[in-house]
Amino acid sequence: MQISMQILFTAKLRERTEFDTLLRSYGVNQTQLPKGPPAQFAKEIEFLDYDIMLPNNSAIFDELPDKLNALGVKSITRSYSFSFEESDYEQSPLFNLLGTGNSPDAFLEDHGAEFELEIVCDHCKLHKKHLNSPLVIDTSGLAYRHMVFVDRQFLVISEQMAELLEEWKITGYDLKPVTHYGDQEERQPAYQLIPTRVLPALSKETPDLEVLGMRKCPVCNLRGNVKYPLHYNSYDLHQSIQDFNVTREYFVNGNTLTRLPLISSSFRKLVIEYGITPDIRSGEETGELDWRFEPVATV
Repeated sequence: MQISMQILFTAKLRERTEFDTLLRSYGVNQTQLPKGPPAQFAKEIEFLDYDIMLPNNSAIFDELPDKLNALGVKSITRSYSFSFEESDYEQSPLFNLLGTGNSPDAFLEDHGAEFELEIVCDHCKLHKKHLNSPLVIDTSGLAYRHMVFVDRQFLVISEQMAELLEEWKITGYDLKPVTHYGDQEERQPAYQLIPTRVLPALSKETPDLEVLGMRKCPVCNLRGNVKYPLHYNSYDLHQSIQDFNVTREYFVNGNTLTRLPLISSSFRKLVIEYGITPDIRSGEETGELDWRFEPVATV
């Protein structure tokens, strides 16, 4: 498991030497080649696109963009990149379920459920959403999908998935029917899946990363940082894991605090063996029906 820092920017080709010298001073010895027409038209190329990957070092991540700004770079994109080894996938007891398809159809919106908002911070309006009625969604897509996210917080599964969970003797969840929104002829039976196992607290070894581009709240101090990738003490997880779990901690999702759904390695293997999703690994592209998992570390 490795955390890298990525910096993207565009610079003028004629100033390449100056930028390359700066980057080499930070241990970056390779730069992107110009993207543009063939060599015979090289005179028409005016800009270089830089895509820089650095080891996780917050001092460099803050310092280098300032020096690029001083050289005239106006737009700089900073982000984190997480990569996982084969051993991480083979040895991890838990996986963070990030999505069930690279498609808007895998991330639906609620259309009328009743929520109660619990304000956590009056200053930045950060809150928790408590569901007081069935979710209201267009269930038609559950005819060919096994699971979707709703409002990027709630899990909803198809009737076929519900039957498989029972057949596989999956643990750690409750089901509640959802209400269909739209043409009733396209309605599909669907259920909100509610993980019931709350895991122990994260290990102190979990990295605490600055969320780039997010303004920090001076009152609650909840915005602006995220603990990731997730680390757990192995002795805390002994006999604590079920197939569906959630983190004890809450994470910022827009203006909402949510818990992350973590699934067992055995359930992940089942959905792969059954053909619900291919075995997507770190850095691989996901398709419209491919589930994306990231392994949790134990220390």
